[in-house]
Amino acid sequence: MKPNMQQKLLLQLKDKTVFSLAQEYAMSYLDDALERPVFPAQDALDLLSKFDEAIPVSSTEPKDILNQLHTYGSPATVSTLGGRYFGFVTGSALPIGLATKHLATYWDQAPAMYVLSPISSKLEAVVEKWLIELFNLTKRTCAEFVSGTS
Repeated sequence: MKPNMQQKLLLQLKDKTVFSLAQEYAMSYLDDALERPVFPAQDALDLLSKFDEAIPVSSTEPKDILNQLHTYGSPATVSTLGGRYFGFVTGSALPIGLATKHLATYWDQAPAMYVLSPISSKLEAVVEKWLIELFNLTKRTCAEFVSGTS
């Protein structure tokens, strides 16, 4: 009997091949990131057209998706790693930041409130306390964390 979508997803979670391949591509990206120009070359930008395709009628193999992202997406990124990028208000990620973001991605939390993610709520409370102390704000100060930048 052919596995259904849910069974395929569970098999992928147990097998972990897709995660190993993503990790391999991520390490390859890190190996090359400091050697590339900060802004991608025109040929890399031109190859972004590979993503222009009709909506699929069936699912695509995960390894094919990762390969396409690595092959055409990685070269078309702005290489902000290593403190070489000075545009806008973005900065370079620290290695520990990349590593913890990677771990947090696998945790797959919805940190809107404690019942959805106790760890996220705890870390938010700790950072709130640090900010209040750092900026010498009144103890009654409350912080709000949002995604994105403004």
